[in-house]
Amino acid sequence: MDVDSVTCLPCYLLYRSTEPLRFDELEAAAANFHPDADTSLYKDDGVAAKRLLKELEDHRLLEKHHWFSLFNTRQREEALMLFDVLMNSKTWETAVNNAAYFRERVNEGEFVYALYAAVIHSSLGEGIVLPPLYEVTPHMFTNSEVIQKAYTAKMTQTPGKFRMEFTGSQKNPEQRVAYFGEDIGMNVHHVTWHLDFPFWWNDAYGYHLDRKGELFFWAHHQLTVRFDAERLSNNLDVVDELYWDKPIKEGFAPHTTYRYGGEFPTRPDNARFEDVDGIVRVRDMIIHETRIRDAIAQGYITAADGTKIDIRNSEGIDHLGDIIESSLYSPNAQYYGCLLYTSRCV
Repeated sequence: MDVDSVTCLPCYLLYRSTEPLRFDELEAAAANFHPDADTSLYKDDGVAAKRLLKELEDHRLLEKHHWFSLFNTRQREEALMLFDVLMNSKTWETAVNNAAYFRERVNEGEFVYALYAAVIHSSLGEGIVLPPLYEVTPHMFTNSEVIQKAYTAKMTQTPGKFRMEFTGSQKNPEQRVAYFGEDIGMNVHHVTWHLDFPFWWNDAYGYHLDRKGELFFWAHHQLTVRFDAERLSNNLDVVDELYWDKPIKEGFAPHTTYRYGGEFPTRPDNARFEDVDGIVRVRDMIIHETRIRDAIAQGYITAADGTKIDIRNSEGIDHLGDIIESSLYSPNAQYYGCLLYTSRCV
């Protein structure tokens, strides 16, 4: 396989990801390749491939043309099943054949996520540059008005350029910094960072993500500090803290959409924190925050086995980042909870 094939095939796999494959080599792989026909092609003797095939045959996977959320536990498990198959492929050809086969059979959102994660983390993907996510899932980075204009232009075969207006009302002071929160480049950077350092990462995939908790803190600290700087330059106060017992004064309507399933939810003005049945209770969130604050004040984290992890040293911020994000690196996820990704802990 030549160099151009190596660099182009992942892009072809992502081309119009909600439609059937359009490239001969990939179409042939999707039709003729059998993931479990030769288990010697895999580092795990085909365990991951057989598992995903079983789920597919039993019709247990999320259907195509349905929205995908990484924070839905089952949907994330399905995406990571495909990720496991790709990570366990011994050769580039095996990985591409599996990607083509499952692209035609699994949910589009799960496929796109698994492919990006695998190319980033597998040694087979070294040197490959995938298209930015705003080109693959533009509806998640631009508002629905622009998407509708683009659809209209496509249907009428009328080329055009469309200016994206920021959401919100000019009467809302937060509109002054909408250019930052809705910046496409900043948002794709944020989601790509989380692909580089995913909360679900398990060292069984082959290596340890060094200083993951520290980098979690650093990246988000940089984003919030820059946002505060933008606010000050626009005569706004820095971001206030969130209080569990006080409303969030300013609402927000993102106007972004799922490829299938309507627009992203909006937050009305003066929204209050409320329990979400079957997902989370405000009381639990307060308890988890208090435990994290106590750990900071006391200078140690209590691990799941009861031992104390000292955080008054150069590694302390790494441990704190792990429990605040509550990644799989958290030494005690049950005790410190999931402040950042509440729904995924259910």
